Amino acid sequence: ATEADKRVAYMQMALEINAWLVSRSLLNGDSSQDADTLYQSVQAKWSYEALDAGAESVLMLSGLSADKKDNASDSGNESEDMTPEKS
Repeated sequence: ATEADKRVAYMQMALEINAWLVSRSLLNGDSSQDADTLYQSVQAKWSYEALDAGAESVLMLSGLSADKKDNASDSGNESEDMTPEKS
């Protein structure tokens, strides 16, 4: 496979993963929809850039984003204990 083929395959995989993630997030807000139908709709109607931004937003809101703030342990700093505390 050429480099261009690999790039296309990677972009297709990213599109599918991001569409799945965004569709499941949308489904969480409206469970009356069919999951597969919503996934297909998101995949067909959302642009690559919108899916990328939407998936990043879902990850950030879920506390799963790997941005620089979240990687404190990589810089030698101790990371904050992320376990829930009882009040």
